[in-house]
Amino acid sequence: MTKTSDEWMQQLRSLVEQKRWVAVNDQIAYQYALAGENPEATHYKVIAMVHIDEQRASRAFIDLVSARLEYVNNDASYLNMLADACMELEQFSDAIGYLNQLIHTYPENAYLHEKLVTVAEKAGDDALARVARTRFSFYAGKSLLAQREFERSAFYLDHTLHDPDHDVRAPLFIACCYRQLNQTDDALRALKYYSADSDLYLDALETKLQIAIDEQDIELIRSLSAELAGMDENNISALRATAFVHEWIGETYQSLETYYRILQLYPYDVLATLKVTQLAQQFVNHATTGVVPVTTSQRIKVAKIMLNAGYEEAALQFVGSVASSDPQYLDCLFLQANHLIKQYEFKQALALLEAAFDNHTQNVELISLIAQCLRKLGHYERAIELALKGAELDPDHIMNQFWMAESLYDLLWYGHRELTENETQFTFRFYRFYATQQPRDGQPHQRLATLHYLQGSLREMRPYLDKAKDLGSYNHIVAFLYGFYELRHGSKEEALSYYSDSINLSADTPFFLAHLERAKLFIKEQAFEMAQQDIEVLQNGWPGNQRVRDLVFLLDERVAGESVD
Repeated sequence: MTKTSDEWMQQLRSLVEQKRWVAVNDQIAYQYALAGENPEATHYKVIAMVHIDEQRASRAFIDLVSARLEYVNNDASYLNMLADACMELEQFSDAIGYLNQLIHTYPENAYLHEKLVTVAEKAGDDALARVARTRFSFYAGKSLLAQREFERSAFYLDHTLHDPDHDVRAPLFIACCYRQLNQTDDALRALKYYSADSDLYLDALETKLQIAIDEQDIELIRSLSAELAGMDENNISALRATAFVHEWIGETYQSLETYYRILQLYPYDVLATLKVTQLAQQFVNHATTGVVPVTTSQRIKVAKIMLNAGYEEAALQFVGSVASSDPQYLDCLFLQANHLIKQYEFKQALALLEAAFDNHTQNVELISLIAQCLRKLGHYERAIELALKGAELDPDHIMNQFWMAESLYDLLWYGHRELTENETQFTFRFYRFYATQQPRDGQPHQRLATLHYLQGSLREMRPYLDKAKDLGSYNHIVAFLYGFYELRHGSKEEALSYYSDSINLSADTPFFLAHLERAKLFIKEQAFEMAQQDIEVLQNGWPGNQRVRDLVFLLDERVAGESVD
C-alpha cells in the first residue's frame, strides 16, 4: 500500500476519529511528514505528536511544526503548539516570540497575555512580565464587562491601576462596573482620573451624566448637560438628559421640543421617536382640557409632530381651533391645507383656503395654494387668473408663476384651448428658467419637449426629450413623444417600442394617446388583432370619441379589403 493511496488515507482518518494518536504517529514516518508531500498526513502527524507527551516536548516536534508554519499562514493553533513546546523545553525566548506573534493577531485575548506572564517570569524578564500582567488584567476585565460580570470585571480592572502605563480606558470601564453595581461613589471616584484635557474626558462626562440620571440628581444633570452642550451643542447624551429633566419636572412642551430636536439630528433614534409621539398626545390633552396654557407657535409645532407621527385628525383639530383673529392664523391654515394637499384632498383644501381669502386677498402664499388646488381640480382659467394676481403682488414668489405655467400647459395639453402668443412665450420662458433653477429635475425639459410637440417643432423637441430622459424623467409622456418622433422619421419599429413603453409606464391610468397611435401603426402593419386590443381600451376610456370612431372605421375597411384580396 502506497502512502498516498486513498485506502491508506482512509485508514489514517479513521484512526484520527478514534483518537488513537500513538497508532497515527506510527503510521506516518517523521521524514515523510517533514517533506510535506502530503499536507493532510503531515497535519495528522503534528496532531498525533502534540497528544504524546514525549513527542510534544521534543526538538523534532518543534522542527516539524516550524517547517509547516509558512504553509498554513502562521495558523494560530500551530503557533500555540510551538509556544507550549518551547516552554516545556525551557526555550523561553522562542516561546515569547511565538506568543508575541499570536498577540499581534489577537491583541485582546486575555489567555495569551496570561501565558506570556508565565513565560516572562520563567525567563526572568520582570519588565515584560509586568506589562503582560497589566494587559492580562485589563483584557480579562474588559471581557467580563461584556459578559455583564461586573464584580469580577472591576476586580481585574482595578489591578491594572497599579501600573502607571495602564490602558487609559480602565477607569472608565471600572466606573461602568460600579455604576451597574449601584456603587455610585466608587464609580465617580474612578472617573476623577480624567482631566478636562484628557482624550476620554467626553466619555467620562457622559458616564457621570448617566450616573446622575440614575440618581435623579437634577442639579448635577443640568450642570453636566450644560458642560457637554458647551463642547458640542448636538451631543445626544446632553440632549437626552435635558429632555429627561424637563419631563421629570412636568415641563411637557420643553421635553417634547428637546426630543423633537434629537429626532431631527438622529432620525432613527427609537427613544426619541416614541417619546415625541407620547408627549405630543399628552400635551394636546393638557392643552385641550386647560391644564397648561398653550401658545399658537406651540400648537403649530406640536401639530407638525403629530402629523409626522400619523395622528392627523387630532393634529388638524389642534391647529384648527385657532381663531381667525390670531396673528399666526394663516400659519395654522397653511399647515392644514398643505397636509390635505399631500393627501390629494384638493376639494377640502380649497374650501378651507377660500374661506380665508376674503380677509387675506393680498397674501401671496394663500393665493399660490389656492391656485395649486384649482389647477389640480381642473379649473385652469381660475388658477391662471389667481396666479397672475399673485405674480403681480410679488414677482419673486416663484410658485405663483409655476402654477400659472402648469395651468397654461394643461390647457394646451388637454386640448381645452390654444394659448395666446403672450401665454405661449411666458410658458416657454418660465420652463426654461425653471430648468436652470432645478438642474437635476427632468420635468421642465419634458414640459418644453411637449410644448414643441404641440407646436409641431420636432427638431426643437428632441434635445429636451433626451435631457428629460438623462435626468430620470422617462415617463409615459416622454416615451410617447419619442415614439411620435421616431415614426415621423420613418423608424416604425422604434416608434412601436416607444408606444409600448408609454402604455406600460401608464398601466395604472391608461394613456389613450399612446393606444391611439399604436393602433394606427398596427393597422398600417396589418396587425389587426393587436390593433383591435388597443381600440377596445380606447372605446372603454373614450366612449363616443370621434378619433376612436374613425379608427374603428379604418380598421373595418382594412380588414374588409384584406378579405376581398
